[in-house]
Amino acid sequence: MACATRSPNSPRWWMMTMSNPRRVHPLAIIPYTISFLRNALLPFLFGSISLIREHPLITVFGAFGLLVLTAVFGFLFWYNFSYTIEAGELRVKKGIFNKQRRFIPLERIQSIDIKAGIILQLVGLVQLQIETASEGKVPEISLAGITREEAEDLKKVLSDAKAARQPHAETVAGQAAAPEQIQYRLTMKQLIFMSLTSSSIGLIAPFLSAVIEPLTSYSEHLVKWLGLFQNSNPNLIEIGILVVLTAILSVLGSIIVTMLAYARFTLTRQGDVLKISRGLLEKRELTLPLDRLQGIRIVEGLLRQPFGYVTLHVESGGGYGKKQGQTTVLYPLLKRKDVKQFLQEMAPGFEAGAKLNRLPQRAQRRYGGRPLLIACAAAAVIALLFYPFGLFALLLLPLSLACGLLQYRDAGWSSSPSCLTIRRRKFARTTVVIPWRKVQSYHRQQSLLQKRARLATASVRIISGGEGKEYKIIDVEADQVLGS
Repeated sequence: MACATRSPNSPRWWMMTMSNPRRVHPLAIIPYTISFLRNALLPFLFGSISLIREHPLITVFGAFGLLVLTAVFGFLFWYNFSYTIEAGELRVKKGIFNKQRRFIPLERIQSIDIKAGIILQLVGLVQLQIETASEGKVPEISLAGITREEAEDLKKVLSDAKAARQPHAETVAGQAAAPEQIQYRLTMKQLIFMSLTSSSIGLIAPFLSAVIEPLTSYSEHLVKWLGLFQNSNPNLIEIGILVVLTAILSVLGSIIVTMLAYARFTLTRQGDVLKISRGLLEKRELTLPLDRLQGIRIVEGLLRQPFGYVTLHVESGGGYGKKQGQTTVLYPLLKRKDVKQFLQEMAPGFEAGAKLNRLPQRAQRRYGGRPLLIACAAAAVIALLFYPFGLFALLLLPLSLACGLLQYRDAGWSSSPSCLTIRRRKFARTTVVIPWRKVQSYHRQQSLLQKRARLATASVRIISGGEGKEYKIIDVEADQVLGS
């Protein structure tokens, strides 16, 4: 009787092999070794400073010994690291001296992220990061040093196994039969525009000005040697050179940062899953199931709003990072007029473009007064401490008043049977779209001053990371409920 054979490419066959412990690729020893070496290098350099001149040979042998020791640790870490899928759990064993075991139920997995840093790319491997709804600042499990094919297979196995254990999983409201694939790509023109309107320019400029300032004297001599601005004040020349160089290098720095982060940005929807890939040196791939999307933020920066561009962020049930509930950039640059169609295609169930309810007129004075009071206190302190130049701080008063009135003008909300929309402004104007079924709690509170003005603060909370995230709108009608 003929025996049936099973193709090695079958996910079921791969799942059967996953019941046995597996190690990552042997080439992963290289990035493990480099990681141990990087952690040990700084203490070694501090300890060998006094020996370099007096005993250079000892220092050389010490460096060689450190390299060998870290290579041994890299091998031991690889040898003791294994993972398996068994009994509906992803199980990981690791550790050299302190053995650790992690057991992650498949239904707790929120998203799966594939990354490839420079070192991993050099050896042809990737890193698979598995996130849950925990409150950790790092991924729940990270498999560094597997092949891309194995990462894709493992991602499919985890997704299929999770779906099999959740037969009654939540479906996206209003979702029709999805096309085979919908894809958005970021163009080079959009990347350059993002760089020129990025807030990173403001972060880079102060640092660069401090670095460039000592070089302005040399630039001043060069200007004089070229015979330019001979009758100008030397101090003005120095300030002008500092401003021009800082502006040019800030723009170049912003372009580099944006290119590294968002080059090759692609958003793809395949059925009920969104796939995000981006990065030049460190390539990242993130998978987000549509039923895990909790809310979408539409952010209009001060520099991008006049041109009609927005950035879309997504809040999901999982997440990690330096901040709890860190969000993901869904799409970094999109025309405001295209947002409605974009959400219909990529995130059905999220409605954009609804007409907003404005705040009552009596809230305008409160919006203008709050920043004005803070500016008055700050301007008074600065003026007294740095008189007479501190009097320029009085310019903060009209600026803060204008900022408060702008916040009042942009604030608003709307509610439909399926979605809640809240818009507010700090510096950037932010519109949040939240399906009602994703709202965890709704609160309304009043201060004494709000009670006198018949106003209130309304807020909703959604799942995002471990702690959740709250969105609120200040000074709505006291007797008004956002859902009504």
